[in-house]
Amino acid sequence: MDSIKILVKLIYNNSNVPVIEQLNIDNDVTMESIEATINEMMKKGFMYMYIKMRKDAGEYIWIIDYLKSKTQNIEIDLSESIGIDKELLVGINRNLCYKINSNTKLRMLLNNMDYPYEISLPEDIFISNYDELIKNKYINKINIYNSDLFLTKELLEKCGEIIGDIKINDLNYNISEYLKVKSIVEKIITQISDKNEFEKFMTIYNYLVNSIDYEKNSLNRYSLKGALCYGKCVCAGYVEALSLLLSKAGIECIEVYGNTRLVDGRGFPEHVWSQVRINGKWYNCDITWDSMQRKKRDDYEFCLLSDSEFSRHYPLKRNQVINKCGETFDRVNVKREIKCQIQEIDR
Repeated sequence: MDSIKILVKLIYNNSNVPVIEQLNIDNDVTMESIEATINEMMKKGFMYMYIKMRKDAGEYIWIIDYLKSKTQNIEIDLSESIGIDKELLVGINRNLCYKINSNTKLRMLLNNMDYPYEISLPEDIFISNYDELIKNKYINKINIYNSDLFLTKELLEKCGEIIGDIKINDLNYNISEYLKVKSIVEKIITQISDKNEFEKFMTIYNYLVNSIDYEKNSLNRYSLKGALCYGKCVCAGYVEALSLLLSKAGIECIEVYGNTRLVDGRGFPEHVWSQVRINGKWYNCDITWDSMQRKKRDDYEFCLLSDSEFSRHYPLKRNQVINKCGETFDRVNVKREIKCQIQEIDR
């Protein structure tokens, strides 16, 4: 029999960053052990539970009932379950949310729920069932995940207060934040539609370098949200924004984790940069450091470099599997493209 997975997010009073603890529930679990564990977690801070139901997890419904009594913020993920046990649809909890991934499971919810609940579903299912969802009297909030930036401003404005969070790369966005990301992506991709691969990359790189400030104390510093919505982030935000825009432009890009190496030999762990594939060849890029140095240089020191040049600054983690970058892109062409700045895009 498959187990169920419970992810508990604990948010401390003086922090905006959740701490994630995980429980794997199997056949040996007892009520006493669950109570002891949950009570210990609740002492640490506000709790939000995310429960992932597996194929035969109906045997654990008694645990779900217990957890409902402990928090009013609980999400039951049914995306990997074969169907939906009707027992899961029994009970009243004003912040209970069901996550589904198919029209079949949606039909089960719509046909059986007779008390208020939230629903979390993929963007395509929301779009195809829009009219029925927003008219359903029991759905008090709709969350959308697997967003591919297809939702229109007109559609979202019609929904009023019923739309909750929209997830891009597993991070929650409100409607205004989502529309800002969508607008920036669409304007840039439209502008570069007639450019070659190198020119597309440089236009995107130029835009991000000159529109984001490195800020280690900003609220959304680790994410695409910080980079595109607020123009302030650290390396993770830069890299996520670059990855999204390059993917929309049809350019391969991967994230690489390691350490920076400074002149005095000290290093910062958990730095992240990018590798991009231009005209069939892979190159290393660190958009964060190029952005931080944009006022000092007329060139990008860390853009489209070979492994040998890049490794002087960025040693890799052991056993890390990445692409080999055999050469550095022609610096004359890189410097020329830097001068071809993207036209101003309203933030």
